[in-house]
Amino acid sequence: GLGGRGSFGAGARGSGAPAAPSSSRATAGRGRAGSGSGTTGSRTGALNPDVGSGGAGGGVGEAAVSDLLVASTFQSGGSGGGGGASQYSPTPPERYAPHGGAGGGGAGGAIRLVSLTRLEIGPAGAVLANGGAGGDVLVIREPTELADGTIDPAYQRRPGGAGGAGSGGVVFLATPILEVRGRVEAAGGLGGRGETGSRTASNFGGDGGVGRVRVSTRIARCVATGTFDPPLAGGRCLPSGGGAGVPAIVEWPD
Repeated sequence: GLGGRGSFGAGARGSGAPAAPSSSRATAGRGRAGSGSGTTGSRTGALNPDVGSGGAGGGVGEAAVSDLLVASTFQSGGSGGGGGASQYSPTPPERYAPHGGAGGGGAGGAIRLVSLTRLEIGPAGAVLANGGAGGDVLVIREPTELADGTIDPAYQRRPGGAGGAGSGGVVFLATPILEVRGRVEAAGGLGGRGETGSRTASNFGGDGGVGRVRVSTRIARCVATGTFDPPLAGGRCLPSGGGAGVPAIVEWPD
């Protein structure tokens, strides 16, 4: 079956056959390779007709990709596509036994925090706009009569595809004095696991694309010893024009 389309444009790529995961998810608007093809999910009929394809990972959308500085757009991310249904059980026996695919992950939200004095995120604090994980596949084993008339007590029906994950959303922090000792994240979710319980099976879901982070503060009054995802350029609070997988750090009050 077809894996679902990840919303807001660019999702994960891959094929009905097992796809090698990439080494990084930090590409704005795009997810790690899943068994969904592009934004629509692959057609597995010719390659593996009895397993549903994995859903594509959600992307942040073309408008957001064109505005990584978060200068003119402020929107949530994109949800992941649902996994495709399986077509039939393997032989023997030849009988139809379709199973629905897993659901796609929800999109990361949009968070804006503004203070005319200061913002402080303590060690236990977190500002999160992460995408949700894709659903894992459900492997069902049940007593089944085989072609020779015998009963297999633990016959495995072929599962549908895993769900694609949602993309990260957007976090916008604006204050003249900023101290981050906790977490600031707009990461994409992980795609659902395929029939082997891994993210390299033929029906795993694509990861969600990374979201966007913008910080407007007085650079000299910025302390960032916590964690950012996407990570800060150089791991420090330094002026940055942003980019694919890099927060934008601009001088207050821009």
